[in-house]
Amino acid sequence: MPYIAIIVVIIFIFLIFLAVRQNRKMKTKAKLCAVEAAQFHEKLQQLSDPSHLFTDEELHRLKRKYEPLLRTVNELYDSPFISNEYLDSLGLGNFMDERKLVNHMQYQNNQNYQT
Repeated sequence: MPYIAIIVVIIFIFLIFLAVRQNRKMKTKAKLCAVEAAQFHEKLQQLSDPSHLFTDEELHRLKRKYEPLLRTVNELYDSPFISNEYLDSLGLGNFMDERKLVNHMQYQNNQNYQT
């Protein structure tokens, strides 16, 4: 009987170790995504400047370029090994919001476009 308890404790410790390791891996991935999300934000700010006509081609290019980032960030938010609050603190929630609104931002920008 005591052997079963020891085996259960060892399995439990191993599972905790795996969870901590996965969390660290996810945090590293999230930090890399945060850098790319900041680049997306900068590019979007440039494209949505009132003195710039934000073309459909630029919009499609922007979406295509950052599609892998969007997939990765969605996977991070779906993971039980990293908290959404941590991801939000890195600005990834803002990236998701901006990415959802990019078409609307293009529309608004082009309504206010000043030559």
